[in-house]
Amino acid sequence: MIIRGAIESQFNRSGVESKSGPNPSLHLHHSDETDLTGGGIRSSVNYKVQEHIKDLKDNDVHVRINAAIALGGIGKEEAAPAVPALTKALKKDEDKYVRAEAAFALGGIGKEAAPAVPTLAEALKDKSECVCEDAANALGEIGKEAPQIVVPALIEALKDKDGDVRKWAANALGEIGKEAVPAIPVLIKALKDNNEHVREYVAFALGEIGKEAAPAVSALAEALLKDKSGRVREYVAFALGEIGKEAAQAVSALTEALKDNNEYVRKYAAFALGEIEKGKS
Repeated sequence: MIIRGAIESQFNRSGVESKSGPNPSLHLHHSDETDLTGGGIRSSVNYKVQEHIKDLKDNDVHVRINAAIALGGIGKEEAAPAVPALTKALKKDEDKYVRAEAAFALGGIGKEAAPAVPTLAEALKDKSECVCEDAANALGEIGKEAPQIVVPALIEALKDKDGDVRKWAANALGEIGKEAVPAIPVLIKALKDNNEHVREYVAFALGEIGKEAAPAVSALAEALLKDKSGRVREYVAFALGEIGKEAAQAVSALTEALKDNNEYVRKYAAFALGEIEKGKS
């Protein structure tokens, strides 16, 4: 379900052409790599981080993209000093690819990037889809380690007037998974969102939460039988399977869904019935 922001390749990820393509090592000085033991490695990495932070301010957009990509590839602890600069790039850079890469890098840093959560949440409203996607994924990654900070922000985003923001918020909650339990009441309400794409991601999120999403079973069963979108019904059926034996009260709806005109709804309904039955043994 989730459209991940993972890098297929550094060149393809940036979506920008340059003679050399985005290359995280572009601005590294080989003289800094001579000491390959102990503190020398850490010193070298720290130096590179500082260089990439400087490059985030460069006038050349390709340099800024390279810098963000490079910071995203450095270890969580080592790249933590770059959080303020990446946050600023996400908020203010005029280039959508720089903003997207900054968001992706913040997600890679994890809980050390918690101070960037408000900016990442705001980035769900970015006019460029690639930025929204990577911001949502970043919130998901940070939320796995610091759910107490991220989940409340995403619950608020689920109430936003913009359907795309609600969609990406649900997407991020799905990424967080079991730690997103506090969002279940709002997700249940969102199963009736007037935007079908939001409903798809909401069903996905409930499925990723798993058995703890048992309070949503009744609402999911209703959506399985009544939602007009085949895609929504697919993910609802799959979510019920992920919830497992706790979804037993949905057996009647799932059995009815075996007659759905959408083959994937039928497939996932059968999967869900199998998971429920399996849980009984």
